[in-house]
Amino acid sequence: MAVLVRLFEERSPARLRRREIHRLGLPQGVVSVAMGGRELCVRYQGWPDDFVALNARVDAAVHLAASLQEA
Repeated sequence: MAVLVRLFEERSPARLRRREIHRLGLPQGVVSVAMGGRELCVRYQGWPDDFVALNARVDAAVHLAASLQEA
């Protein structure tokens, strides 16, 4: 499963390493985090069991995108 978030401004292509992903405090199951252009992509392993878990994954991606734009 992947969550795509549209960013307000262009960003240089980047991909985070596992260690960096772990420090972000994202939910379990994150396989990769990448961005480029105006898009942030957070990929998760598998599909969540329920809507609560799905919402947590989407919320985490949106919060990550917001924190990138504050920097």
